[in-house]
Amino acid sequence: MSNDQNQARQSRDPLANREPGDDADERATEPNPRVWASNAAAGAECLTRKEPYEFLIRFKEKPSPEVTSHLKDQGFHWSREEQLWVRPIGYKTAAQDREIGHRAYGTVVNMILGQEGQVRQPF
Repeated sequence: MSNDQNQARQSRDPLANREPGDDADERATEPNPRVWASNAAAGAECLTRKEPYEFLIRFKEKPSPEVTSHLKDQGFHWSREEQLWVRPIGYKTAAQDREIGHRAYGTVVNMILGQEGQVRQPF
């Protein structure tokens, strides 16, 4: 392809003019915090947030003492300002921290469903 043809193609195709790092604008539109899972029957959802990097669990109603005890055992703490449970995600342990968060979320959803006499969910 000649240089003139290449320049004409670039003027028609905005993707051809992209430079490394241009995708940052797309990431800026990603929701923060981002919802990963929700269970309407249990009234719970799990989210992650960047800056600071955290795993979050939010409930529609106040959970039972057994549920809050489990969350505390898994490294979560209550954020009064935001009204949700928070677990920090470390840089070096991000995969492990996210897995702990997802397992804790699955466990508390099943605890709530069990307390309400509903069918537990496989996680």
